[in-house]
This record gives sequence, C-alpha cells and structure tokens, in this order.
Amino acid sequence: MYTTQFFPLFKRHLFLCRYMKTFPYDFNANTGRLFKVTDPKLGKRHKRLCIIIFLYMTTILLSLTLGNTSVPMKMIGFVFILTYCVPAPSQWNYKLEITSIQVLNSFMDFETKVLKDLRKMGMSLTARAMVFFMQVAQFSMIAVPVSGFALTVVQPCTPPFLLSIFQNCEKISWFGPAAVLPLFELGIGLQLFVTGTVWIYFGLFVSVVTLQNYFRALDSQILASVTSEEIKSVVQKYRAIQILEKYLNEWLKQAIVPSVIILVPTLQIVSQYVCIEMHNEIAMPGFLIVPLLVGDAIVVNLVVFTLASYVWTSSTRVIINIKRSLREELRRSAIKKDLRACSILKIKFGSNFIDRGTPLVIQNFCLSQTMQLLLIKSAAR
Repeated sequence: MYTTQFFPLFKRHLFLCRYMKTFPYDFNANTGRLFKVTDPKLGKRHKRLCIIIFLYMTTILLSLTLGNTSVPMKMIGFVFILTYCVPAPSQWNYKLEITSIQVLNSFMDFETKVLKDLRKMGMSLTARAMVFFMQVAQFSMIAVPVSGFALTVVQPCTPPFLLSIFQNCEKISWFGPAAVLPLFELGIGLQLFVTGTVWIYFGLFVSVVTLQNYFRALDSQILASVTSEEIKSVVQKYRAIQILEKYLNEWLKQAIVPSVIILVPTLQIVSQYVCIEMHNEIAMPGFLIVPLLVGDAIVVNLVVFTLASYVWTSSTRVIINIKRSLREELRRSAIKKDLRACSILKIKFGSNFIDRGTPLVIQNFCLSQTMQLLLIKSAAR
C-alpha cells in the first residue's frame, strides 16, 4: 500500500528531492496528498535544470562518439551514458505537468476512502522484496554519480565525462579551474538521479506491487462474502482499481515504461560485457559501480517485470474467484452484468503488455547478446 508499506521510503525520497531545490512537487502531511509547489522561482530552476541536463547529455554523447578514445574506454563511457539516460525521460518535465501527482494521489485516495478497512493487511512476500529492492535502488541513485566523480578524480581522461574532452586531461591540475568540472558533473548527476527516479521507483516499481496488494485485499473479501451486496461491493472495488490502472498506463506509457524496457536491458548487456571483459582496465573505485549496475539491471529486468506481469495474472484470478462465488440465483443479476464490464488489468507498453513470458524473453536476449559480444571480441584477438 502506498500509504502504509511504502510511505516511509516515499517520504525519504521526497526529502532528498526537497533538498535538491529543483523538484516542483511536495507532500502535504495534513491533506495526505502530493501537490505542485507554487513558488515561481522553483519552477524556473526546474526548467533551467531540464535544459542544462539536455545540453550536458548531448555534449557527453557527442564527445564519446566523435572522440579519439579507444574502444574499451568508449564502452566504459557508454555504460555511464546509458545509466544517465534511464532517469532522464522521467526527469524531463519542462511544462511542469501534474499527471504524475494526480495518479499517485488517486492511489492514495483509493486506499484511504475505499480500502480503509483493509489498509492494515500484512505485507506480502512481493511487497517485502520490493521494499528491499527500493532501499538498494535508493542507494544506487547516489552511488552512480558519486562513483563517476571518484573515477574522474582517479582517471581524469575517462569518457564520457567533460574532462576527457581536453587533450591534456592527464596533466590537469586540481588546484585550478579544472576542479570545477567534476563538482559540476556530480551536482548534475545527483539532480538527475534523485529527481528523475521518483516516478520510476514509485510510479512503476511500487505501483505494480500496490495493485497486487489490492487484489489480495479483494481475494480476502471474496472469501468472506456471503450476501449479494458483499459480492457487489467487491465488483465495484475491482472496477475502481480498473480506473486506476487506466490512469496509470496512460501516464507510464508516455516515457517511463518505454525508457525502462529499452534502456535497462541495453544497460545490462553493455555492463555485463564491461564487467567480464574489461575488469582489469577500469581503476578502482570506479569499477565497483559496474557490478552494482549489472545487479540493478538484472533485478529490474527479471524481478520488477515479473511483478508487473503478476498484475495480469492476479486480476485474472480475482475475476475467476468472483465468478465462482456467485450463487446460481445471482448469475443473471445485475452483478453479472457489472462483471462483464471488468476487464483483465495489465501494464502496457505500446500496443503490447507485460505478461509472464516478458521477463524471460528479456533475460534471454540480454544473455545471448552479451555472449555474442564476447565471441566477437575473442575472435578479433
């Protein structure tokens, strides 16, 4: 549940966003709702940050592709660029739209008004796993820019960072103006990952587990239902969850799900290749971030997408249980007609959706592409 199980993590993340001074949204403890900050200076800072991040990403991408660095160094730079590209689409909000907070407010309102009697339900195994992963993910969002900063200090010529653009990067003095660039990139990285991962973590990752918690609540209510009014109440709650799913998919399919389902598998492929083939060519402590990225990518591709597929299977199970609970005299009633309006819920991407086979297909693709890269490298020696 947003308001119980994941709320401490959400408050911690919002505290970090508030500390960044560029996040245009906040949480009101009195109303229990997210709101858009009305301070015009904060909105202007966020817009300037969007432009700066876009220019920075364009600069490091051009320097990596057009630079004269070696292929191994370009692969290392490509890992960092992919990592930075994952939160970039969700961070970009130049028009300061409020779709994200409207969707999350709808979930929290549903829990406090419709499921208020079931909010004290115990945590499921999937919820516990997601809480643990969220703690690791919140550590990773700090570790990635900090490791980039450390790698720049140890090896200033490491692409794709700005110091690698200069020809005399190996002879840079840290007591001059050059020391400003790593600090600037550290600030940009923290802004991008802290404010850009909010909606990935709590809009996609947490939402899929929350929907399953709702289905668990409906399953328990179905078992306790005896009268037709109780069964009708279950159907009405399911239709309310169906509306939440429509809101969620309309928001996620714009940028978040496409970026995650395209960039994270690509990041896993490249990171696995760099971790296996180039572990001797990356100085410590910068190399430590590569295994962390591999682990995060595998968890997202395998665990998070599996949990997203459970939305489809759980909603199917609930509808079957409702049909089984209907007595013979109720099968031609208005409840049966309402049940026909209940569709199977799913997390969509494009015209398709995430089913039980999606995580295995993605993982098989990542492993096969990594093996092909290793075979090509070994054949070229």
